[in-house]
Amino acid sequence: ALMHDPIVYPQPEVFNPDRFNENDIPDPIDYGVFGYGRRSCAGKNMALDTVWIAMATILSVYMIVPAKDEAGHPVPISVGIRRSTINHPSRFDCVFQPRSEEAIALICQTTN
Repeated sequence: ALMHDPIVYPQPEVFNPDRFNENDIPDPIDYGVFGYGRRSCAGKNMALDTVWIAMATILSVYMIVPAKDEAGHPVPISVGIRRSTINHPSRFDCVFQPRSEEAIALICQTTN
């Protein structure tokens, strides 16, 4: 309910990361995503750091591009949310392309 309050976050159901560039919109991490006070998540810093490392690692070796249809045209990606206890992005097709031969060698090195 905190993250979907239209008074705090205008149009909360719309995917719009640019909203956080505005000065009067609070950062969700500081606004209660991980709880407050003594009840706040003890693993907050580890969770944020783990996600950052995972994203940096993936993006350092892969380009993530839209999938192509039978005619070779890029399939448009539509952003959606699967509603559940924990909301997740809807599935979409994409392709992970290694950035270079060095990236392929690095990927193969870590999978052996």
